[in-house]
Amino acid sequence: MGLTTTGAARLMLGVSAYALSSASASAASRCGPKRVCVIGAGSAGLASARRLAEAGHTPVVLERGDAVGGLWELGSRPGGVLYQGLVTNLPKEIMAYHDYPFPRELPSFVRSHDMAAYLTRFADAHALRPMVRLHCDVQSIEPAGPVREDSLFGVDAWRVRWLDRSAQSCVSPPDGTAPSMPDSPHVMTPSGGVEHDEIFDAVVVANGHYELPAAPKFDGASEFEAAGGRVEHAADYNTPDAYANKKVLLVGARASGTDIAREVASVAAHVMVADTSCARPERHESSGAAAGAIWRFPALQRLDGNGRAHFGIRGAAEEACAPEAADVVILCTGYDYHLPFLQGAAEALGLSTGNRRVDPLFLQLFAARAPSLAMVGVPHSVVPFPLFDVQARLVAEVLRGGDAARATLRPLADRLAWVEELYRTRGRPEDSHHLGGLQWDYCRDLARRGGFLDRALESKLRMSQALYEDAQGRRPAYPGADDVYRRNNYELLPAEPPAPGSSRAVTLGRARVHLHDGSQEIIEWEEPDAHFGEDARGAQLARQEAAAAAAQQQLRRRMAHAEATVDISYRAVTWAWPRAGRLRVHTLRCAEVAGRSPRGTPASQGRRVRGVAEMKIAAFAPGPWTSECVMRPAKRGVAITSETRKALCP
Repeated sequence: MGLTTTGAARLMLGVSAYALSSASASAASRCGPKRVCVIGAGSAGLASARRLAEAGHTPVVLERGDAVGGLWELGSRPGGVLYQGLVTNLPKEIMAYHDYPFPRELPSFVRSHDMAAYLTRFADAHALRPMVRLHCDVQSIEPAGPVREDSLFGVDAWRVRWLDRSAQSCVSPPDGTAPSMPDSPHVMTPSGGVEHDEIFDAVVVANGHYELPAAPKFDGASEFEAAGGRVEHAADYNTPDAYANKKVLLVGARASGTDIAREVASVAAHVMVADTSCARPERHESSGAAAGAIWRFPALQRLDGNGRAHFGIRGAAEEACAPEAADVVILCTGYDYHLPFLQGAAEALGLSTGNRRVDPLFLQLFAARAPSLAMVGVPHSVVPFPLFDVQARLVAEVLRGGDAARATLRPLADRLAWVEELYRTRGRPEDSHHLGGLQWDYCRDLARRGGFLDRALESKLRMSQALYEDAQGRRPAYPGADDVYRRNNYELLPAEPPAPGSSRAVTLGRARVHLHDGSQEIIEWEEPDAHFGEDARGAQLARQEAAAAAAQQQLRRRMAHAEATVDISYRAVTWAWPRAGRLRVHTLRCAEVAGRSPRGTPASQGRRVRGVAEMKIAAFAPGPWTSECVMRPAKRGVAITSETRKALCP
């Protein structure tokens, strides 16, 4: 039914939401599937929707733009981070979700429209569009009940309010009948949109962190602008045409600073880059620069009113002065976390987003005081899509409740201690969510907690790390230099089998790099096949031997009460690894066991007997290893009682 913005309508809205809250809270407190609100239909939101649906949950995705794809969908985010000449700085071979590759015909480094098309295909391949509501601007998210520190999820129900701006939500059908409205409580606004108020069991925030530009203050900026100078952010940049014959100072030398410096240098009269990793001023000759060179300076200290910049020199008291006064300053200083709709939740949970940090966030993923609120996509300096997918899989598993959730989330005190330890090791607040080279082990940790770290995922992580490090090593030596590395192409090659007779089975992952100059290189990485494979060699062999030693000790203890001596030698080992299901059972067949039969058994007293010791190891991957050691007689009539004992193996 349609409602107006009268007091009676709003009272009815509140009553309806309260009724939904009570029912949803009861459902959320139980284990099993949940109704989950996902904020954003970009790469993180789509991954979340997919994994939630696969786990049996019911995701409802709210997207502010007019299409899926988030920032990669040109036009959906005015003033966003995309610019016309953008090319990815990571190869598509590692940018893809782990089980959904890019089309092979694309080059390794793709453009933004290729990324948008990829995400559209991903949404269609996994039937995600019916879950997505477009033109939905989330207004607020807050707990619909008390925050309980003794509860597994902290909050059992969330109230989400949003404004649906789509025309179809408020326009009557051609036959003149009343417009069809969603089942949730809603209010039509004077502007024509529709306000919704719904209750969900959990919320996944996946709106990215490239919306609010981080614009550091520096002395002299106001005077510079008052004198006619321009101070912009990289978010405002689109093409280099506006900087023709200008003297441009770029502050920041990471991805956007390096790319924009290169593009602007082709038309600008002078280009300077302030780079905190630079110790002293450097002049770099560049054939692509209209002025013939690009200047690189240490961190910016201040600007004179006339636009002349002053830079600090590391380890020295003096400053360096730019050779030319700047006409334009472009801040390539990244973005801050922008979550205005979480103000109500922030007050209830003590959440904050200052200093480029979301605090406190357990595992870089769950609100520490209410893990039913998850934030997929917070870490930066990562290979995004695969990492988001791993995060989403863990969220989907945890929200089901049960033992996996309790083992992952742990008590509140432990979650807060994890956050404090993270802050202690990272130092600066703005580095809290920076992963870089730590991202591979981070993904492994999440996958272990969720029980989905298998050989396929391990292989992908190793491949991703190898290609990531190779691409990093080929990047320009200084900001603005020619990025020939983006003209390289990677080709994944079949893994070579281990050498015959190798004592340690490894699979060599390999990729061919087709370089821009026409030459080729092969990069390789070791992948311990036995760690996740079907045989008992390599890294797994060490565990097998440790388990066998434990079996020997257990059998010795077992026979000790019968005054028997046991001598176990291991002549043959069989390894059973069923492919179906997550439960993996391994059987170690230890060779003949010599010992004396227990005292008091007339039929065998004083006789030497031989038997077989079997050890079965059952494990959930990952998880503790439970071993069962059984002593079985080799002949019938020998009175050795079979006995089973369990122990945790390392």
